[in-house]
Amino acid sequence: MQPLVRRAQGSSDQETVRDALGRLDELALGQALLQQVREVLADKASDTGSTSWKDPVKAMKSVKVAKALYLSRRISTQEYVFFAASPVENVHEGRWFDGAYDSDLKLIKNRMKEIEEEYDIGPDEYLPLSEGPEEYRQLNTQHDEILGRKLTDTLREFHLDDLADLHENNPKEFRRLKRTTGAG
Repeated sequence: MQPLVRRAQGSSDQETVRDALGRLDELALGQALLQQVREVLADKASDTGSTSWKDPVKAMKSVKVAKALYLSRRISTQEYVFFAASPVENVHEGRWFDGAYDSDLKLIKNRMKEIEEEYDIGPDEYLPLSEGPEEYRQLNTQHDEILGRKLTDTLREFHLDDLADLHENNPKEFRRLKRTTGAG
């Protein structure tokens, strides 16, 4: 075995050392975060409460796991978007289905229903946007915009400001990242 030879320290060696220390720091952070993930998962395993897909408490636990895995570089950006946003979207959709947004949507929904009745659209049928009047398309757009804002607000409620900003400023990219994960 050859003896170790000390290299002269130059600026590139200092950069290498800084990079190595940075990676060690990230690894230590990752280990601490993984401990938090283990605690959340253990808490989930012993939880006998609600199994509802729209339960905000369960969603927050899933968000914490996704954040910890992402910050510790255990999952990709796409996986982070998928695993963090999906449970929050479930809460958002649950609120929508349960009527929590009716005060914002009621007038729009009522007018859309009136138009559907004018076109003899039954309760289990829908009026294709391409076949309805311009007013119907505009109402549909307003409806979708309100739901989009509500989703952005819900992402912020779950401390996912990075994803809320992405959803608000670049919804197409948000949908692309969420769709291309390969996780589901």
